Amino acid sequence: MSKKTSIVSTRRSKEIAKLYELRILADYIEEELDCEKVQVHISPDIEKAYLILIQCSEKLDNRSIDELINELNLLQWSSNTLLITYDSHYSFAYYSEDLIMNRILRYITHEIIDDFRESLKSFIHNAFDKEIEYLFILHRKGEWLILEGEKYRINIPRINDVIASIHTHPTSSCIPSRADLESMIDLLTSGGVLFGIVSRTCLFTAELINFINEYTYERLMRLLNNYDDFIQFLKRASGDVIRIGEDLILKVRYKI
Repeated sequence: MSKKTSIVSTRRSKEIAKLYELRILADYIEEELDCEKVQVHISPDIEKAYLILIQCSEKLDNRSIDELINELNLLQWSSNTLLITYDSHYSFAYYSEDLIMNRILRYITHEIIDDFRESLKSFIHNAFDKEIEYLFILHRKGEWLILEGEKYRINIPRINDVIASIHTHPTSSCIPSRADLESMIDLLTSGGVLFGIVSRTCLFTAELINFINEYTYERLMRLLNNYDDFIQFLKRASGDVIRIGEDLILKVRYKI
């Protein structure tokens, strides 16, 4: 689809990538070591992170943190900035209550939208003034890839390691097409946390609260298979948050 590709990197996009990888690491540790819980604490500047492992059946005795990070192909953390401990009474030099484990994805999606609004608005104006369509992809490297295409001819390529994807609609509607809905499901079940559509008047987003479970996936497939009913439901609920299972919210914003 692309005529031209640009890359934009911001302080916020780098921080988003760090938080995304930290959540992946915490989930991996919780599952692989059979921990009852993994607590995540992060410094205000997101330069240091602390993971407390609670009641795990196994321990990381034989593997260093760096080895684990390399195994998961994580780019942003090292043993100098990440501490893993089994001591629930550990005293932290830094603590950010807003970024504890069950809120990280919500924080990430909010930061993605803010970064998109602040850093990529000029591309949005170009899209409507010059009748160009854009696809904005936030990669796990912490960079926005901006793909430029012709009006009405945009298609969403399959790119690995995507945190978020937002594309323009040439009309005033940001309601997803059936093809958009298929791309949304593909992204959100392949590691992405936010799918968006932006038009002249609105921004549609699908945002993960938690990584999708089987029940939420089945709900999404039912929506896809009953697309007309889904669109009518979405229009009636416009402006409100729509919850899909316990893992996903849909929202249409009229302030871009």
